[in-house]
Amino acid sequence: MYENGRADVCKLECTLYGLKQSGREWNIELDNVFKKLGFTRLTSDQCVYLRVRSGATCIMAVHVDDMTILASSLETTESLKRELSAHFELSDLGPIRQVVGLEVLRDPTARMLTLWQTQYIDRILARFGMADANPVDTPLDAHVRLRVHDGEANEQTRQLYQAMVGLLMYAALGTRPDITHAVQQLSQYASNPAPAHITAAKRSVDSDSGLTRRDSRASRMSESSDSGESTMSNGLKRKPIPIALLAAAA
Repeated sequence: MYENGRADVCKLECTLYGLKQSGREWNIELDNVFKKLGFTRLTSDQCVYLRVRSGATCIMAVHVDDMTILASSLETTESLKRELSAHFELSDLGPIRQVVGLEVLRDPTARMLTLWQTQYIDRILARFGMADANPVDTPLDAHVRLRVHDGEANEQTRQLYQAMVGLLMYAALGTRPDITHAVQQLSQYASNPAPAHITAAKRSVDSDSGLTRRDSRASRMSESSDSGESTMSNGLKRKPIPIALLAAAA
């Protein structure tokens, strides 16, 4: 009941940016359109749609209203653009160069796709005043053992540390799996960090094997396997295990 004694409510006819239900309404609309076009939503990733029709494969990756098309041919890509334009007003930005903070380099001749986060890393270094810092060899110091802080961290220190760990985590999930262990270790102290934890986080930010701008483009994938089947000391058989390496991390 309002001050004027009335209990009227407004019915929303069109969603607007900033409203709580806007994202949900847009997601429902987008999902319905993709289903009409014959796409299937992946259960493993609700932002990815797949369609295989007449030998042509289409994969749609969606981030809010930004869409990335991966198709088996250029003709399939152009056909899908025409289908989508019948439902939405589209802006064709051409070949993908950047998406969700990841920079993309396509080399059709070599049939290679390279991902890196140079701009993202540069922003991290600038944010924490480390743009001119000298890189180190490892994301964590092997001679330093982090421990739980006995005291109470102030709010400013806590926010700084949590911001650093969060930014490191996105890099690890994107193109730097080699710093995953360091991020996992640092995240354990996010609720009450000490100065030693801040120092360790800064080392990870500036580490040569973690977040250097020089190495940020080197996310190449390779595969290997161990020597073969063998018998362990307890008598059990051990079969060969395939290993995939990305940015020097298994």
